[in-house]
Amino acid sequence: MSLTALTAKFAALGAQRLQRLGNLVVRLEQGEDRTAAGREAQRELHTLKGEARILGFRRTEQIAHAAEEILHRALAADPFPEEAARALLFGLDRLSELVAGIAR
Repeated sequence: MSLTALTAKFAALGAQRLQRLGNLVVRLEQGEDRTAAGREAQRELHTLKGEARILGFRRTEQIAHAAEEILHRALAADPFPEEAARALLFGLDRLSELVAGIAR
């Protein structure tokens, strides 16, 4: 598979991951299914970070890593901190902008 094809696939899957992550953060903030939603969010962020690293999208990798750290700390708190949800949603917005730029 060519780099162009891999990049296009990353952008498409990344956009889907980020949409799921946004929904998961809202669920976490609302206290819904914390364990399952937390694990899924961690998995999605970790995968996005790894794919960005492989393809050389350093800024995307860095922001995904920072979001992972925020999520990890927030999941240790009870209830899920509002400020963590805001920070995560802000980070996801920035990641969405980066992924959209990659798609273009």
